[in-house]
Amino acid sequence: MDFLQVKALLSQKDYFIRHLESFIYASSLFVRRCVAAVIAFFLARYLSVAEFGLYSSLVSISLILLVVANLGYNEYLLVISKNNREKVVNHIIGFSFIGFIFLLLISAIIGLSGYEHKFIFILILMKMFIDTKLSIVTFAYFQAENKFFEIGIINILYSIVVSLAIGWCYFNKISLEGFLALNVTAGIIFIFVQFLYMDIKIKNYFSDLVYFFRNLKKDIIYFALSFFTFDMYYLLPSFLAAVFLLKEQTALFFAAFNIAQIFVLIAQAQMHRMIPEFITLDKEKTAVIIKNNLLYLIIVNLLIFILFIFTGKSILQVVYSKSEYLSSFPLLMIFLAGNVFYALSIPFLSYVIAKGHQKKRIMLQLEFFAVSLVFVLLTFKFLDLYLISGLYAIMCGYVFVRYRMFYRQQNDI
Repeated sequence: MDFLQVKALLSQKDYFIRHLESFIYASSLFVRRCVAAVIAFFLARYLSVAEFGLYSSLVSISLILLVVANLGYNEYLLVISKNNREKVVNHIIGFSFIGFIFLLLISAIIGLSGYEHKFIFILILMKMFIDTKLSIVTFAYFQAENKFFEIGIINILYSIVVSLAIGWCYFNKISLEGFLALNVTAGIIFIFVQFLYMDIKIKNYFSDLVYFFRNLKKDIIYFALSFFTFDMYYLLPSFLAAVFLLKEQTALFFAAFNIAQIFVLIAQAQMHRMIPEFITLDKEKTAVIIKNNLLYLIIVNLLIFILFIFTGKSILQVVYSKSEYLSSFPLLMIFLAGNVFYALSIPFLSYVIAKGHQKKRIMLQLEFFAVSLVFVLLTFKFLDLYLISGLYAIMCGYVFVRYRMFYRQQNDI
């Protein structure tokens, strides 16, 4: 075997390893999202419909409040250079903690003084901070550093631990507070493990804080604004359901929404793969990748939609084991229809992020929020479970159309 053959063999081996690591990472994200859904499924079985509606409402409100704990830092880490990333990630993690602690203090002092479920709310706030806002920052760092295998294994192990915890709590009739405390504890341990891999030095954070803000670049501000404006319109249906619906209706909304959101991760995983590719590719190669991903995403999401037409009610019965939740079947189909359009927007959104069009993205997302508000105001007197669910599907379709229009304008198509 000559040198060229050895080189070709090693190249093929490296190619296989890279794709295997990417597959492990994508699978771990899917597993983690599935575990989050399983938690909701078990809680829906264990709690009454009204109690599950209360839990889902608190989760939704927590996600909206936690916007201050992550203002697009994960996307920023994906596109900056390696040297800058190593300097910035320590400050970003610390800044996330400051946002969370500030929110916790404000909630404890102002909002929870007479609230009956304040301990549950604080535990949910901690759980959602670890599982969503903080985790996606660490995921982005590992992804940008091409450490897909490490974060993939950590994700899978964490998912196994949390699954065992919810199973143990369910069969031993442990309270909701007990499960949330276990979940938060496991989350803290696994975040600490990630910090060890990332060499995070929180102790140095405050001494460098003034330097960080003095050298803060405008591009991270654009990422923060784009992240904030995204949450403004994307979380609006969940917020409306949490605030304006009866708790039993809220339970039906989130019973369907939790299942539909599992499949959103398929599109999000594709976005994580496309953004690094788009950064350096020319117009022709970018167009090929967009076309291939559109074909893949439309086929997968349509198959899921068709499958649930025939099996959706059976799946709801198996998952939740309560006949009340069968009423959420029409909502589930509305959300899955929205997922089709959401998936189609992902290649174009990936292009916008990778090519640095943050200002345009902010303006578009403000437009999406404005259109959502107009819809809510026009239908407020009739606002019910189906209109709020329909808002999700309508906005997914509108987002796809507008991002596609922008991509075509940029490329003279």
